[in-house]
Amino acid sequence: MKLVGYCRVSSEGQEDNTSLENQRRRIEAYCQAFDHELVEVFIEVGSGKDTANRPEFNKAMELVANEADGIVALKLDRIARSCRDVLILVEDVLQPSNKALVLLDLNVDTSTPTGKMILTMMAAVAELERAQINERTQGGRKVKSENGGYAYGCLLYTSR
Repeated sequence: MKLVGYCRVSSEGQEDNTSLENQRRRIEAYCQAFDHELVEVFIEVGSGKDTANRPEFNKAMELVANEADGIVALKLDRIARSCRDVLILVEDVLQPSNKALVLLDLNVDTSTPTGKMILTMMAAVAELERAQINERTQGGRKVKSENGGYAYGCLLYTSR
């Protein structure tokens, strides 16, 4: 099987940690272990909120459509954190073209009813996690603001 790899971290602050390299290394090891051809690996730094504003993801999907049998990622939340986006990707994009979504942490085959059910449940969990992260962030910002701090980035001082 010919697969396109996709690695993502959410923010530029995470770009320098080992996560991207770890994701890439594990995708490469998986493809080698199961004798899959890894066509290319796309690496992206950006939010997992949706797939629309991720140029590297879109390039990966274009390559899947034209030259590969599927896309492989370490975890579902690297692809998307929206249940709706995951299901649209699988049901409307990949399955009609007989393409695969391979998620190393779930070991799920989306071509079976059980695999699709597990993917649906895990997509809902990823969406819940995103909502909880947002809720905690907003709560922290509110507390910081109430305590006199600046809660939205850093202040820029300019001289007049």
